[in-house]
Amino acid sequence: LALVCWALGAYNRLVRLRTAVREAFGPVHEALDQAAQWLQALVQAQPEASDVWTSAGAAAQQLQAALGPVRREPLDAKAVAALNAAHGVFAQAVQRLPESEVVSMNESENMRGRPVILVPVIEKTQRHMAVDVAAQAFNAQVQTHNAAVHTFPAALLAWFLGFAPAGQIDAVSLP
Repeated sequence: LALVCWALGAYNRLVRLRTAVREAFGPVHEALDQAAQWLQALVQAQPEASDVWTSAGAAAQQLQAALGPVRREPLDAKAVAALNAAHGVFAQAVQRLPESEVVSMNESENMRGRPVILVPVIEKTQRHMAVDVAAQAFNAQVQTHNAAVHTFPAALLAWFLGFAPAGQIDAVSLP
């Protein structure tokens, strides 16, 4: 009877932790999706297509495509690894943008077809910080989940019931 009670308690804890990881991914998804939409709006606002802007648009699309599988299952370590790769490509694309041409999303809508000359550093930093804060909260939940999955004797129950360690969101630094 004691073993059954322990197993139920351990299972409930694993389920609670899994749910917390899933809920913690919501703000990460929102921040990354908004960043991708921001970049796509900038790409569409450009009067001429260049290699830099074309690759930036592709990076934004790749990021949004990588978000889907992780949104469905934030505990899938392979999907999180793919998202980390897409986020890295996205960050590099944003860093390669000509700074004099980067504007806020609200301003880019009003400037289609005209030269855009505004300072982007604040906008890029704000978007990076939003992703970073959300990723830190997500990673904290993942660490707690992974610790529970690896702790003996709960690790045996986790293995038996298919609870696997989850992947973390990598930090992407700005120059």
